[in-house]
Amino acid sequence: MTPTEQQIAIAEACGWRLIEDKYKDGTSAGKSWVSPDGIGRNLPDYVNDLNAIHEAEKTLNEDQQYDFAWNLDNITPDFVSQGDGINWEVVFALAHATASQRAEAFLHTVGKWKDK
Repeated sequence: MTPTEQQIAIAEACGWRLIEDKYKDGTSAGKSWVSPDGIGRNLPDYVNDLNAIHEAEKTLNEDQQYDFAWNLDNITPDFVSQGDGINWEVVFALAHATASQRAEAFLHTVGKWKDK
C-alpha cells in the first residue's frame, strides 16, 4: 500500500469520513475529511507521525491490542532470544518501532492491509 492509501485506510478505521462539500446552489465544492468529532480537518499523517499513529492505536479494543502487538512483532526486526525470560532486544524494538511500522501493524490488525 502507498503511504496515502495507508493514511486513508487508518483514518476510515478511526471514524473519519470523506464528505462532498456543496455550494449554496447545490453544486459540488469538492470533498473534505471530517474527523470523528465532526470537524473538518486534514488527515493525520499516521505513516510518519508517531503521535498520530499513537492516537489511532488508542481506538483498538483489548483483543485488537493483542493482535497489534503480535503484528508489530512480525514487522520489526527479529532478534535471537538468549535463554529464558524477557528478551529486552525485542521489547526495545517494539517500543521504538517507527510510525510506518506501527501503521502497517495497525492496518493488519483491523483487516485493511492490502498487498501490492
